[in-house]
Amino acid sequence: HFGTGVYLVASLLNHSCVPNCTVVFQGRQLAVVATKAIPAGDIPSVAFITYVNSLDDTVTRQQQLKDTWHFSCECALCLDKKLDKQKHSMKCPRCARDRPVDTVLWTLTDKCPGCQDSMGKDDKKQLARYKELYLLLTVKGEMEFDQVCERCVGQMEDVYSDSDILYIQAAHHVHSIAMDQGRWTTATTYGEIALIGYKKYYGQKAGLVAALLVRLGSAYSSAGNVAQSAECFQQADQIYRLVPGEGSCFYNKDFMPVYRKYSDI
Repeated sequence: HFGTGVYLVASLLNHSCVPNCTVVFQGRQLAVVATKAIPAGDIPSVAFITYVNSLDDTVTRQQQLKDTWHFSCECALCLDKKLDKQKHSMKCPRCARDRPVDTVLWTLTDKCPGCQDSMGKDDKKQLARYKELYLLLTVKGEMEFDQVCERCVGQMEDVYSDSDILYIQAAHHVHSIAMDQGRWTTATTYGEIALIGYKKYYGQKAGLVAALLVRLGSAYSSAGNVAQSAECFQQADQIYRLVPGEGSCFYNKDFMPVYRKYSDI
C-alpha cells in the first residue's frame, strides 16, 4: 500500500548533497536519524537530509533540484570539482589512474595525475572505447538493457575507472541480475565493484551500503565463502545499528533473523 503523509517537524529539514541525517520510516511513523555529528543550532541551519541521489554528478543533481524544488545547492559536494570529475573517468592506459572525461565534448579534461601524459594515441583509443560503451549504456537501442549491461560491464573493467558512476551503476545492475538468477560468482564480482563506489559516494555508514553488503553476504554464503559472508554481514550490522537503529522494527524483525541465519551456517 502507498500513501502520502505530512510530517511537520521533518519538513523543517533542508537539503545537502552531503547530509548529516537520514529519514527512516517505521510503519507510518517517521524518524530522523543523525548519521554524523550535528552542531548546536536551529534545525534548518544545522540538520540536513538529501533530496537527490548523491551518486549523480553535480550537473544532474543541480538540474533535479532546480526542476523540482527551484533552488541551487552550494554544499561541499557541489563545490568539489575534483571529486565530480572522477564520476566520469577512464583508466589511464599506461598507469591505470583516473582520467576525467568530458562526456559532452568527449575530451580528457586534465593530464594524467600519475604519469602526467596528456593525449597520446593510447589515450585517444581508450577515450573512443569509453565513449562507445557509454553510448551503448545510455542511448536506448533494440537490445534489452539487461543484455546491454551484461555485454558491456566486463569490457568496462579495463576502460572505466572504479570511480566512474556509469560503471558503478552497471556493475550494481549486473550484480542484481546475477542474484536473481543464482549466479553467485558473478554476483559477488560485480557487487564488490559497486560496493567501492557506494562507499565512496554515499558514505561508509549509508543504508544503501548496508543493503548491498547484505546481498553480498548472502551471495558469498551461497558460493561457499562463509568467512567473506560473515564479514559482509558484520559490516552491515554496524551500519544498521546506527541507521535505522538497534531499537527499530527493521533491525530486530527484518535484519537480525537474516544475520543469524547466515551467521549460523
